[in-house]
Amino acid sequence: MELAAYDSLIAKLEQSALRDPAWYRTRVGLMAALGYAVVGLMGLLALALVGAGVGLVVADLQSRHLHGGVVKIAFILAALGGTLAWALLRGLWVSFEAPEGITLARGQAPELEAEIERLRTELGAPPIHRIVLTADFNAALYQRPLLGPFGWYRNHLILGLPLLRLFTVDQARSVIAHELGHLHGAHGRFGAWIHRLRATWGRLAERTGGWWGVGAFLRWYAPLFNAYSFVLAREQEREADRAAARLCGAAACAGALMRSAVAGRLAGGFWSTLARRARRDAQPPTDLVDLQSGALAALPPAAARWLGEELARIDNREDPHPCLRNRLELVGAPVPTTALPALPGGAGGAARAWLGPLDAALGTRMSEDWAQRSGEAWRARHQEGEEMRRRLAELERLESPDRDQRWERVALQRELEGPEAARAALEAFVAAHLDHAPGLFHLGSDLLEDGDERGLELVRRAMSLDADALGAGSILLKEWGDTHGLHDLAAEAERLGVERAALERRAAEERSRLPPPKRLRPHQLDAAALAALAGTLAAHPEVAAADLAGVEVAHLPEKPFHLLVVRVGTAWWKMRSQAADDRLLTALAESVRLPGNCFIINGKGDTAASAKAAAKQPGARVYQRAE
Repeated sequence: MELAAYDSLIAKLEQSALRDPAWYRTRVGLMAALGYAVVGLMGLLALALVGAGVGLVVADLQSRHLHGGVVKIAFILAALGGTLAWALLRGLWVSFEAPEGITLARGQAPELEAEIERLRTELGAPPIHRIVLTADFNAALYQRPLLGPFGWYRNHLILGLPLLRLFTVDQARSVIAHELGHLHGAHGRFGAWIHRLRATWGRLAERTGGWWGVGAFLRWYAPLFNAYSFVLAREQEREADRAAARLCGAAACAGALMRSAVAGRLAGGFWSTLARRARRDAQPPTDLVDLQSGALAALPPAAARWLGEELARIDNREDPHPCLRNRLELVGAPVPTTALPALPGGAGGAARAWLGPLDAALGTRMSEDWAQRSGEAWRARHQEGEEMRRRLAELERLESPDRDQRWERVALQRELEGPEAARAALEAFVAAHLDHAPGLFHLGSDLLEDGDERGLELVRRAMSLDADALGAGSILLKEWGDTHGLHDLAAEAERLGVERAALERRAAEERSRLPPPKRLRPHQLDAAALAALAGTLAAHPEVAAADLAGVEVAHLPEKPFHLLVVRVGTAWWKMRSQAADDRLLTALAESVRLPGNCFIINGKGDTAASAKAAAKQPGARVYQRAE
């Protein structure tokens, strides 16, 4: 379904849901029933195929003559039915990981438990079976079905400790009320069921889309069901906001919503800074929660601009939550129009009031757990940082670096020290090289992050110079359009991004298959690239020779595609298994570096014809082991 048609459908469905919410829920249920009916028919077809296969064999045995042709047909029917049944079972069984965090024992945080119980009772919501605290700035309700598709849900309330530290008691209370509002009137069970179905149809499309008729049905049904269920999810978000406002008041809800909008920007900056810290420090910090809480509590000068940008957003199809402006209006709070309003919070209010001394203990435990989990990845990133610093020092010692070396120096400085530290060097480089797409893109991205619209032209110029920038550039342009009320710009950028993503997906699919011999052409690699390839192949003693051919492609022809044929040479008296050949091809796939994409095959067996065609191309032999 085209994006315009999908958006139009969502708009119509939202009007229908607003007119008669109960009937709309019934329609969503009927849509789900239609999907189950088709799956049921597919299941019956699978059973019929298996039964027909078994029946043929039984009938043939009763005739006291076992005919090879009958057995073959029976085997095919049973195999088809079994394959379809297995695909259905794998598609229908969708599991959701339980939330990671610290589960509070009953009575461990009595003030928090009492607050949740009071809100739950006032809402008439079902019990909360587990309270889970995490190191994330987040709050959510997770329903785990103990019996899988048959339900028996256990309700888990997930609260981020940084959120409890940032919000006042009233703000945190409104967040909890919102989450509990999803359970009111059994909406939680219905919503969880619908959410599982959204994932189910996607998996079924992957598993059974190749079957006759099934793919066509899912292409029609899946986007339609997604639209119906998306509108239902948004309406339930509105109901949860209304419940929070009714119990906690407009001021508390508005404060939490606006604080969250600003904290979301701060969180992005915090994790970026932490990633750069890994380049510098050998070990991860053991006070992560305290560091994050402190970063989120700050209100930098840019906070007013960030809040204004969030208020400029409109509802979109990516997020079932209404936009910030609509949520403020829904809870009955005034929408800021000029200066940044007073945003209380950041003093550890709710965590201090509800957890007391437990707050510090939980923060320490979460931080230490995170440091242990991330230790290996942190140390690997630190090692990369050490190599970057060595390379940067080499570049800084050059008296007359060329353009590529100057750009590498700027890029390394930006990675190691951050965009602000490298801004002057980046601007000087771009001023001297207005045709350098990566420099234009990064400078444009940094300017847009600072709220400077001059970045738009730089990003557009980078996209015109290098098609690889189209995907990431369209995201930046859409984000700017969304946060500045430029909806035409956002729509055009989204269209461009979707088209580019579709093209890259088709190109990836084309390059994931063995190319037919008729598409092979001579490769166009220069001597330096061939020497590097020969060196890589020489590191694998099993490779006796290798041929290389270019491949003519239909999608993204500017990106080269190569077929590399390796010929394994072992002594005649040695046995070599297929598994050994497969391990060699895997190792080569990880080590061979060629422009564009490369498909690597062994020059024997099922791929012998392609190997022979590649060897016929002029200049195909790129490696020959010295005897």
